[in-house]
Amino acid sequence: MKKLLPISIILIFWFAGIANAQSAKEAIEALKKLESRVQVGISYKDYGPALGETHYKVKHYLDSPESNKNPKLRNSIEKALNHYIYANNIWGYKFAGKGSDIIYREEPPLPHQYQYSTNSITNDLIKKGDERRKEAAKIFVDQIMKDYRKVKLSSYGGGGTFISITQVLSVIWNEASDEIKIASKLVNADEIKIENTESEIESPPRPSKSKTRKAQ
Repeated sequence: MKKLLPISIILIFWFAGIANAQSAKEAIEALKKLESRVQVGISYKDYGPALGETHYKVKHYLDSPESNKNPKLRNSIEKALNHYIYANNIWGYKFAGKGSDIIYREEPPLPHQYQYSTNSITNDLIKKGDERRKEAAKIFVDQIMKDYRKVKLSSYGGGGTFISITQVLSVIWNEASDEIKIASKLVNADEIKIENTESEIESPPRPSKSKTRKAQ
């Protein structure tokens, strides 16, 4: 009975490893499918449903007990998904406003003819509203640049700094692709371990070479 114990343990880890690799592989395939659609060109209208489909499959893996067996793999898959979600939020910001590709950190000064009304009450209300809006935009830009350090500020000759949503999306999607590559390598390493385990199970035990004493 004791001789069978090591084989039983190997089988348990083998089956667990297969389940983990398969589930992770499905999550990675879902991410790769979204990555491919982004690379060939996808509209904002189609991006949401495509992300929803990917989110469902990836969350199925992340919520499973198998995902905890390889923390590095889980981490890369989760990071890739979060990059795509972040991109959706940034893209949505563009269409929630006037459809501009620019988010100002500091707005350029207004020309004289577009200055505030001469009515002091109206003038104060507009100025306060503008100040809140500008401060919110500045905080938003700073947070994006903190989360994605490859995003760079651009500037106008007459003053004002801004980021381009198109550039931000490109940076985010590139980071998602990097995480997908890492996850793919990790899941391939898991598959090699499983194949090695299969070989151990299939290989018959070698007979003992212990010497026997000759009867005298």
